[in-house]
Amino acid sequence: MRKIISWFILIIILIVVAVFVYGLSRKTICKNLIINIDTVNGKNYFIDENDIKRILSETGNDVIGKPLYKINLNQIEKTINNDPSVDKAEVYSKLDGTIKIKVRQRVPILRIMNKRNESYYIDEKGGLMPVSEKYSARVLVANGYISQPYSSYKVLFNNKGDSIVNKTLISDLFLLAKFIRNSEFWNSQIDQIYVNENTEIELVPKTGEHEIILGDIEDMKDKFNKLMVFYLKGLNYIGWDIYKTINLKYKNQVVCSKN
Repeated sequence: MRKIISWFILIIILIVVAVFVYGLSRKTICKNLIINIDTVNGKNYFIDENDIKRILSETGNDVIGKPLYKINLNQIEKTINNDPSVDKAEVYSKLDGTIKIKVRQRVPILRIMNKRNESYYIDEKGGLMPVSEKYSARVLVANGYISQPYSSYKVLFNNKGDSIVNKTLISDLFLLAKFIRNSEFWNSQIDQIYVNENTEIELVPKTGEHEIILGDIEDMKDKFNKLMVFYLKGLNYIGWDIYKTINLKYKNQVVCSKN
């Protein structure tokens, strides 16, 4: 019985508070807009505060001077989230008339330049995003015989975000770029990804005059381990410019051709 009474009192209190807040919101005018955008290495790369204000203005979602109850926070969130540079936006109001907007930017890890003269990024979550006139990210570039159009790859992952929807060349390039990015050494060593006419993947290093023939991403970790051993026990002693190509396609061996 006491539990029932306690729950009843709690419900009454929540209703009273909700009515109070609703009544207050009808009287409160938005006087302040605070926009917080996360930074990557201390910079707002693709989007800044002025961009957010422009988006609100162009979509009729200006907030300053409006009563809080007339401001559709969900609509504002949806509008900002539609921007290709935004990973996630959160919008909420305070009883003092302040609207706060928090924005997390998308982080590209690979730039694709295909044979159709299309150029776009793949972000760290596997999402495709267009290039920006505002900023050019310094990330790995993949080019060469990449023929698939941008429009074919709106989604690389399923709804759970943990597996590739369809295995394609683009998804392979993403997984390769992600592997390289997660390694401090390879991230500093690999400069470019090239797809040759046989759709084999080649890597262009920053150090040395050689090209690395990866082939495909099967056994990718083993291939990079082979290359690391070859670097440490081979090129460190005989020189980094002696070979033209280092071929990792074959299991348990490294095949090289000299300059």
